[in-house]
Amino acid sequence: MSIRPTVPLNDPRRKDCQFVEKHGRKHHKHPPGKAPYPISYDRDVLDSDAIDHYLWRSLFDGRPTMIATPNDPPRRVLDLGCGVGMWTIDAARKWPDATFVGFDLVNVQFPLNHLESHVARRITWEHGNCLSNKLPFEDDTFDLVNITHISKGVPEHKWTSLFEEVRRVMQPDGFVQVLEEDIIFPVLPRWFTEPLRASSPSSNAANTRPGSNDSSTLVLPSPPATPLGKSLHEHVLLEYLFKSVFESRFINLKPTGLF
Repeated sequence: MSIRPTVPLNDPRRKDCQFVEKHGRKHHKHPPGKAPYPISYDRDVLDSDAIDHYLWRSLFDGRPTMIATPNDPPRRVLDLGCGVGMWTIDAARKWPDATFVGFDLVNVQFPLNHLESHVARRITWEHGNCLSNKLPFEDDTFDLVNITHISKGVPEHKWTSLFEEVRRVMQPDGFVQVLEEDIIFPVLPRWFTEPLRASSPSSNAANTRPGSNDSSTLVLPSPPATPLGKSLHEHVLLEYLFKSVFESRFINLKPTGLF
């Protein structure tokens, strides 16, 4: 006897209907004009987000927020752009009397049935596009709103309307935490890395700074001169393409300068 799925196979709520493959990577199906977030949802990317979360948590000495909130502990919390939901889950464990809503564009959150029951029953995952639609919550609903690492998907001209929505759903005495980083091309050029890779402990003495008594102090490589008329190093091209992905979506590479 076959069992019919509770959600139809073509229903957009199904996880496997939310994504499309682009260049071998899993991306959301929304058009860039509606949801410009360009990063994939592959496992390595989601794992990297989890590592970032634990790094922030270590900087906060295990607290969910950087500083104590005026209403500490909060009662009703919104995690806007929650991703896999690591912050939401950790905060729910830290604040046992609070209820939480994790809101994100796609359904990639940790399954609640894998959590402790006293944590899972206080968490709800909601999905939608906060750039093209109002948040599906009543006015003055939350006394804490957490926003972490959503700048890669928010065009510069959308920040004002987004914060207006945050203000609407937040209580008058509420608190908002925003944690963002500037978008930086993450790869070092080959002219820098290859000489360092070629260096071995036995050859360090030949690469030390003149007059230095410390044989472990390497002379860092310098960029090669580009002859006139020659093409730029591939690193320069890759960095240009990296930045163009965000600039074409009107995403500011330095969101920390907007706040």
